Amino acid sequence: MSDRKGFTLIEVLVSIFLLSIVIFTLYKNLDIIRASDKQLRETLEASQKFTKIYKTLYLDLLQISDKAVITSKERDFDRICFYSTHSLYQMPKPYICYFIHKKENTLLRIETPNDSPSSTNIKALTQIDILAKNIEVFKIKKAKRSNKLLLYIKSRRYENAFVVNPINSKIKFRLNIL
Repeated sequence: MSDRKGFTLIEVLVSIFLLSIVIFTLYKNLDIIRASDKQLRETLEASQKFTKIYKTLYLDLLQISDKAVITSKERDFDRICFYSTHSLYQMPKPYICYFIHKKENTLLRIETPNDSPSSTNIKALTQIDILAKNIEVFKIKKAKRSNKLLLYIKSRRYENAFVVNPINSKIKFRLNIL
């Protein structure tokens, strides 16, 4: 029996080696968790943004008051303009248009006090909101026997379709195909 009072150099090196393997594994796992957290936050932010867009669009269409014009100009992009009782800018009965601008396929929402550009101060009162960029499809279809509208929006990251049944059942829709 020997009178050892400490560890040999080999034992210390083996323990340092094992400890470094454990630390390396923990670091890699932490890196994976950070990347996953970043991706989850980006997805959540985009989801919240699109939820806000859908809510605004839904409330606008739900409260259409008089007439609505749906224009199918291009294969994947429609335009809809209408009077609504819903306003983001406290206008009494705004005229609202949703359409895709060609620059970066941007979904725009334009709210103006009325649809007559000859009104005084119309430019000062008109509000333009950029809702989303890189939209691939923006389609609006009206049901044949009711006033229900089906909306389909697709971007690079999200895709959604929903049905809106406007409160006012006497709305007159006009479909323009260009």
